[in-house]
Amino acid sequence: MTYPIPTIDIEDYCSRGTIARSEVAEVIDMACRTTGFFGVSKHRIPEHVTATAYAESRGFFALPAECKAACLPEDGGILGYRGVNTLRASTQSDREAVDRKEIFSITKERFGLPSVDGEAEFLMRNAWPADYPSLRPALEQYYVAVAEVAAQVGEVLSAALEMPADFFAQRSDRQIGWLVSINYPPYASDSSEQPRFGEHRDRSCYTLLTTTGPGLEVENPDGEWQPVTVPPGALIVNIGSMLAHWTDGQWVAPRHRVMAGPGPARRELRQTLVYFFSPNHDTSISPATLGIRPALGEPGHTSGDHLRSMLGLYR
Repeated sequence: MTYPIPTIDIEDYCSRGTIARSEVAEVIDMACRTTGFFGVSKHRIPEHVTATAYAESRGFFALPAECKAACLPEDGGILGYRGVNTLRASTQSDREAVDRKEIFSITKERFGLPSVDGEAEFLMRNAWPADYPSLRPALEQYYVAVAEVAAQVGEVLSAALEMPADFFAQRSDRQIGWLVSINYPPYASDSSEQPRFGEHRDRSCYTLLTTTGPGLEVENPDGEWQPVTVPPGALIVNIGSMLAHWTDGQWVAPRHRVMAGPGPARRELRQTLVYFFSPNHDTSISPATLGIRPALGEPGHTSGDHLRSMLGLYR
């Protein structure tokens, strides 16, 4: 059985009344309980902003290995350049598998601003390439644009959870977000079945992504893999394990992967821009904050506690 992956018109949603919004919320709630995926169209990220982010990312990944290596994080952290198979446990089915991807990650820097206790470990500096300065404005502009859409998606998810529209916004004035540009090189052989990105669950609260080609698949409730498809130009949204924990498992953090795709697609470069949203590090993600009597969740668990498990993959 193939489960539906709905796409919502975010511009229309924001302009409609309460009753119409509740209908959309019901659709999203069902998607979050089954595949954990849905699409967002009319998101107002200018096409040229996305195109420039992709183009400058291609230019960076085409640089010589030594130039990219200069962007490796000194402390083994999350930001900067990572080559093929440098994230431990990126695949859950086979930890020795090699994913055909390389990444470059950034965050919104907040240095010079007051911080709160326990926040320092999440205040990291970006590792920009000195020899490729055009990458920075391209990714920073996309970061700002996609973060605005993430806030709108938070309103939709709040409604689906039957919480106030600003539920996530109230907990996100110091939110933790990462933008990751992923490069999937072409396959040398048409017969290769090596995953471009092995089976995994996102550890963030929720994720927004755009991609240039097919291959993204999700494991549905029947344990079968099905393609994740949305209309051209739409963003893809999926639930992370943080939000699954927060809902005490009522919403799923789906296992998903990126496979080779059909013949012509596997011979092409594939790119993805992924934005991982999580609220302030000290936000309680106890199901009780959603009015859910927790059976599985840890009452004192925070967003920061949850993210540390992700940061550990990079060290």
